[in-house]
Amino acid sequence: MHRWISGLVCLGIGACGDSGDSLDLSVQRAHSLMSEGLFRESDGELLRALESHPEASAELSLRRTLLAARHGDIESVGLNARASNTSAGDLFAAEVLLVDLQTEEAKRLFHRAVEQGQGSVQITAEHYLQWLDSDDSSMAALAEVTALWALGDWATACDEAEEVVKGLRDEELRRSKSLLWASRAVAARRPDVAQGLLDDMGTPPLGQAWRFQAIQAMIWLADGRIDESRDRLDQLRVEHPVEVEDALVTACLTTEEPAIGEELIRGIDSIEADLCRVHHGVKDGEGAAIAAQLSCVTGWSGCAGGGDADLRLDWYQLYPRPTLSPFHEWPTVEPETPLPIPEQVQEAALVKQVEPVGTFIQAKGLLPETPEIDGPEAVRPEAVRPEGFTRPGADMQQETVWVPAEKKVEGLCHDLFALEARALLGKLSMDQNACLEMRLKTAPTMTEKGKVSRLEMVNAYTSDRAEWARLVKRHLEEFDSSDPDLSLKYALYLSQKGPSRATEVVFWAERALERRSVWSGDNYKSRVNTLYKLRAAAGQSMWKAASDEYAATHSNVVKERMENHRTNTKVWAREWLEYARATGRDTTTAARLCRSAAAHSEYCPAG
Repeated sequence: MHRWISGLVCLGIGACGDSGDSLDLSVQRAHSLMSEGLFRESDGELLRALESHPEASAELSLRRTLLAARHGDIESVGLNARASNTSAGDLFAAEVLLVDLQTEEAKRLFHRAVEQGQGSVQITAEHYLQWLDSDDSSMAALAEVTALWALGDWATACDEAEEVVKGLRDEELRRSKSLLWASRAVAARRPDVAQGLLDDMGTPPLGQAWRFQAIQAMIWLADGRIDESRDRLDQLRVEHPVEVEDALVTACLTTEEPAIGEELIRGIDSIEADLCRVHHGVKDGEGAAIAAQLSCVTGWSGCAGGGDADLRLDWYQLYPRPTLSPFHEWPTVEPETPLPIPEQVQEAALVKQVEPVGTFIQAKGLLPETPEIDGPEAVRPEAVRPEGFTRPGADMQQETVWVPAEKKVEGLCHDLFALEARALLGKLSMDQNACLEMRLKTAPTMTEKGKVSRLEMVNAYTSDRAEWARLVKRHLEEFDSSDPDLSLKYALYLSQKGPSRATEVVFWAERALERRSVWSGDNYKSRVNTLYKLRAAAGQSMWKAASDEYAATHSNVVKERMENHRTNTKVWAREWLEYARATGRDTTTAARLCRSAAAHSEYCPAG
């Protein structure tokens, strides 16, 4: 039976007196030593802490597991994971057994993780068991290489995965896994493997043609075909400006040429982009950028955050990061056509016109579990702590591996905190969703309604983007209209839905601008710039649509509407231009758009 710990009450601010302070300092020192690459010294610090604090054996053993994984010592990962006597430890130890071909023992630990674990740990173990018990023997082999990837041996995993994936019986599954492993292989600097998987794939999964093209461009970059790679990525900047940011930062992290890397991420303001600049020595700082990137489920940069994503659990609070699970499914809905870039701005010199939109547009397809970084269009619910569960100084919004077995989620929704883990993975059941809707209707306060609504949005983001958008609109209109982050994310979503939604893009962008004072620092600059850009692009799309209609009808009513849209575009583009100039951003696109809408070029000064 596992020895559960009912909360990390001795971490954070020393709530347990001198003993707690000592443990907290040891954990901090061990992390600092690990970050400097001093793995033996870091492990020594944790061992001394274990001698002084035997009651903290579980959490210290888990940290030794994370340290061993960072060091690449898979054998020690297994030993320390078992010593932790936790469900997360069972998961990690089972992965080690699986890559050592001890399948039956691995399955025993996976089963125990399912029975006694919760949330991400439980779901990941279930996924392994599903593959290992499949009638298709190639699925068991796929589970083995997936475990190898999860444990950090990325290059070997990609090398072995190529033949495994090509041997999958199910055609749709083969195409899906070919794309996933090609994505991982190009990031792990195995371009030959990536090319082989692309060649064998045929048609990419629904909605993923852009990713196929991005992988091909990164392969060309690795092969020295710089011009071809640049042209393909430039095209993707225009057609998929939000999604391609992940590819551009990943390409920057994989190239050995600092100048090429800087060109790839020019205009991108994100933590991942800054890690790439640190990696190439053009910016001061520390961070395990490559390791964090490769730990992301697709091998790309989206979850890298501050550089510790490869740990799979947060070092201090030990909640699962989004990198805990190595399993991934592509979205099954074909994205609608995004707002077109009008002809006035599509000249060759402006191929790179769409500046990616900033630090808060990150992990695609899975809401990040790190508290300091917002996800892309996803919305994290405010934490709802069970009665009596407090930890001064800690942000406990995330799932924890310490929740006792009796707290596991069943079919009800009385405990929102307990439902978070499954919601983050889009795994709430129909009964749980129905329960949340009923609770939303009967909740006595707007605060409670808001918490329930946010949990529903998180769940829908992973599984049904259209439903997510419906819930966001309802939340903004009925429960909380004062959230600028949510207004911005909704405007970004609408901007990908074509010119018919441009009016709504303007509305929600302006709603977010009205409340921009809640932001500060680089977040303020990046998000405000994005809002100005979204509004100007939406105005231009409406102007172009009206212009096309007028050319066909010569209606005076349409002509008046066309001129109104042109005037709005001119004003909004100038505001974007002035803000971009004031904050040191590239003004090329804003200036060109402004001049295309203005009657006189003096209205849009270049300097």
